[in-house]
Amino acid sequence: MTILLLLNKTPFFEITSVLDDFAHLDDIIRLDKYIHDGNKGERPPLPPHETCLRNVRAIIMGITSSLSYMQLAVMQIKKRYNAIYYSGNGYTAYDFYRYHYSSFCHAIATIHDLFFKLVVELCDFNIGSKRMIQWDKLSYALNSNGENDIKELLKNYYSIIEEHEQKRNRVSHEGLLFSKMLDNYHLTNIWSRIHSKSTMVNERPEYTEGTMENKYLLAKTKKAFVGELNKLTDITGDTALALFELLLPKLLHKMSPDFIELHRQEFFELNIDSINRHVLGIK
Repeated sequence: MTILLLLNKTPFFEITSVLDDFAHLDDIIRLDKYIHDGNKGERPPLPPHETCLRNVRAIIMGITSSLSYMQLAVMQIKKRYNAIYYSGNGYTAYDFYRYHYSSFCHAIATIHDLFFKLVVELCDFNIGSKRMIQWDKLSYALNSNGENDIKELLKNYYSIIEEHEQKRNRVSHEGLLFSKMLDNYHLTNIWSRIHSKSTMVNERPEYTEGTMENKYLLAKTKKAFVGELNKLTDITGDTALALFELLLPKLLHKMSPDFIELHRQEFFELNIDSINRHVLGIK
């Protein structure tokens, strides 16, 4: 089972999706009554549990979407480079892999940011702007509220992805992006141009395009690079799974008892295991 399917099957994801669907129905009914009664002006704000469900669902959909982009980027890097097609359009192999690695770095940085937003949404931390959440403020809030498990999970995740997140920042702000594999491709292009004259002695065949040594180097570094990105994707998915589990009680705590009672029979008839156990209390 892929990591995306595992995330979609978690109690956190299922409960959020089902409860948010019912919350939307409640809102439609209220809107219909509001219009029917001839009310004018702005509608009353959503109840807190509905606002929470909408925000949480948007965040977790962003997480799964970004994970999909990470997987797609790895698939593109992994597949064979079509030299005829891309060269004909003015692109090199270096450009091709650099573009997809840049997409990967953007996705992993986005997920890290969404993890912060999800924690703040469900833990009710007052740390200022929810748009740009700073780690020092979030870390302080987690410490102050005894949320050590969440803090350690986020801290460990950042220690693993820090290098790639910093690369995302550099490519965004400075247009720079480097990696061992990309540099090997880049050196191949440079070295091949320098040694295009037959009078020059080729002291580094591993960086000369088309040589057996070069093909071996590129295949070796590409395999290692794909392996590294796959590992990072798995770690990101595992971190999301662990975070969902830690935040599930907080999501349930924010649900209105009246909302649950209103739809209890409907939830029961759905007979979804996660709803039965965590929402209805049926073992």
